[in-house]
Amino acid sequence: MEGSKTISTVIKLADVVIGVQENSYYAGEARKDNTELLEAGARIQASDDEDELLKDYIKTGVTKLTNVLTKILGETTCVWGTDDVTFTTKTVANFMDSQKDALLLAMKDYLVDTCLRDWLALMKPGEEKLFENKLTELSAEIRVLASHRKKPVRS
Repeated sequence: MEGSKTISTVIKLADVVIGVQENSYYAGEARKDNTELLEAGARIQASDDEDELLKDYIKTGVTKLTNVLTKILGETTCVWGTDDVTFTTKTVANFMDSQKDALLLAMKDYLVDTCLRDWLALMKPGEEKLFENKLTELSAEIRVLASHRKKPVRS
């Protein structure tokens, strides 16, 4: 891409697991009257980063997030480390670096919500809609963050 820049973001897998556990706790607390959902929330809270199902959900989330970033920001690849995943995106040269931290948070939230949506689709079909809606909102937020540009400078 002519006039492009490369940005890299790293997401720690432990941060995604913690986000899933925290969000599942609050989702369960908000629906205490639904004992099946409360139990599903307790199960995911008890999982850790060695949980094979959760690992699969994270891998699915990374694939989907890579596609979202490619569509919105520019060609994106990911590289798996032992404890993290690094996203490298080739984007426009005037992408505002000040948006990188907000973009990283949105990306992490996207992974967390993808895991929760997939988990609920399996454990309590029909309840995953909340997280599906959040993913739509996060895609829109990533689009807004990606649209911020540096002001051109005259030479």
